[in-house]
Amino acid sequence: MHIFSRYGTGERLRFGPLGAAILLLLLSPPISASAQGGAGDSVASGSTTELAPITVVGSRNQAVAPPVSAVEVSAEDLRRTPAASPYDLVRRAAGIEVHEQGQGPGFASDAVIRGFTSDHSSDVLLVVDGVPINLPIHGHVEGYADWSLLSPASVSGLRVIHGPASALHGDFALGGVVEVTTAPDAGSRAAALGGSSHGDVGGWVRDGRRSQRGGFLVAFDGKREEGWRENAGYWLGNAALRGWRQAGRGRIEGGAMLYGSTWNSPGYVSVARYNAHELKAATDPTDGGSAGRLILHGRYTRPLGAATALDARGWTQGVRSRVFLNILHDDVVSQSEEEDERVAVGGQAQVTRITGSGELTGGVSGRADWTGYDLYRTQARARTSETQASDGRYRSGGAFVRWRGLLAQRLVYDLGGRLDVLHYGSLDRLASDRVRQEKTRVLASPKLGARYLIGSRVALLGSLSRGFRGAVGVIGDP
Repeated sequence: MHIFSRYGTGERLRFGPLGAAILLLLLSPPISASAQGGAGDSVASGSTTELAPITVVGSRNQAVAPPVSAVEVSAEDLRRTPAASPYDLVRRAAGIEVHEQGQGPGFASDAVIRGFTSDHSSDVLLVVDGVPINLPIHGHVEGYADWSLLSPASVSGLRVIHGPASALHGDFALGGVVEVTTAPDAGSRAAALGGSSHGDVGGWVRDGRRSQRGGFLVAFDGKREEGWRENAGYWLGNAALRGWRQAGRGRIEGGAMLYGSTWNSPGYVSVARYNAHELKAATDPTDGGSAGRLILHGRYTRPLGAATALDARGWTQGVRSRVFLNILHDDVVSQSEEEDERVAVGGQAQVTRITGSGELTGGVSGRADWTGYDLYRTQARARTSETQASDGRYRSGGAFVRWRGLLAQRLVYDLGGRLDVLHYGSLDRLASDRVRQEKTRVLASPKLGARYLIGSRVALLGSLSRGFRGAVGVIGDP
């Protein structure tokens, strides 16, 4: 064992002079024809005409991306993009390179940004409505993120930030960040259903309500897939409840996300079987597993003045997974069972002020994880011995600041940084001494970026940013 070797819809609407004139024209009573001298077409004095109700929906943008390569994908683009999975969606919509492993939801495919991967090197951070999905101190892979919890029924926006340039994100954002937002409400009911002749079927349904002072969304989706190899089928499902409400000058929003899956795994293909073109056979028909996650999150935003705003959010999540897989132990291929159970809490608060020369943002963030990890040797999912039993603790706290502005109408600068304190701890429950090992690190991450506009379609980008990722081997060498 080693230690360290968008805001949603419903915002109050503000009209400019032109918008106010149009609104006044729409809401004014009709002019009587008698006023224009047409007696035959006159309207009785005092008559009224009732107009159909008009629903006005406003939206707040996400925090502005740093001036580096970033991809913004709108809700409309997401709806038009044909995709069979979340990985397929980001590949088609955002242009991210994806290496599909095809062993079910429990074995994450590999999304690659700038050569960094989201798989076993865990250098890509996935954030959904401000909740980090990556799991620190994970015995299977440090920073593992299960993208299968992205629901097509509720996702309303996607942004990919290349590199560690954003001061708002710390751990696991070394290669980049994928920010996902879900819709806080729904104005109508919608559903989709699809399938194939190979036994695959999937669909989703969404409903909700929207008004000027609040709204909600309820969404469900499910999928069953057989796969092209033996023993490769899986089921997965998601449920989402989101809502928001105006609270005085502020806005409260939040919700819950529930994800579950179960799968069978065909396992790896040996070199000998690959050379013999035996690609479809499963290594062990009892390989597979199950996973589940519950996320609760809330957010409060409020203007603190004409040019200052507060954004505070908190979240908690519970995760459990079991994986059965044949792997190599002491030069012998045998089945093992990995079990991970955890509870995590976290939050972030920031204040943004608009000045005459730019925008200043400062804030703090933190999280805490409690996890238990067990590794067993098994035969056909029956436990024969326990080889590892560890408890892990993770604490992190950070402070960040960001200053962005425009110079001489052509140069956009983005300056900032983070200061993070990370505390790791692990306890070997099988050891005779049962001594907890702990370590604390302090990391400073400067963020410098600029965009210089040469012409209407040509710009120069520059970025010098430092990032970091969680330590490998806290629970055990994967």
